[in-house]
Amino acid sequence: ARIKHLVAANRLTLMFQYRGMFSLGRSSASLRWQSVSGGMRRGLFVCARLVATPFQVAICLVGSLGMVIVLRTRLAANLLLHSARTAGFAYQLTLDTLGVK
Repeated sequence: ARIKHLVAANRLTLMFQYRGMFSLGRSSASLRWQSVSGGMRRGLFVCARLVATPFQVAICLVGSLGMVIVLRTRLAANLLLHSARTAGFAYQLTLDTLGVK
């Protein structure tokens, strides 16, 4: 049996997907924050993630731009969405570290 799923047009935009991936990154960061125990271990985890994030986002954005140039648009969109998830992860990790709700 086939099921026909209808998706609203406003949910098919790249911006809508970008916001969703950013939120997914935030959710993942909160879960990871709760699962990492111990002050020293948590501190190392936060430092490593926050130091690596700018490089990871930059690589994803440059890769996305490169894929647009060679007309690999699906891969470009995936890299762009991956950068959004990574940015959301770092944003929420920063908020959790500072204790901001």
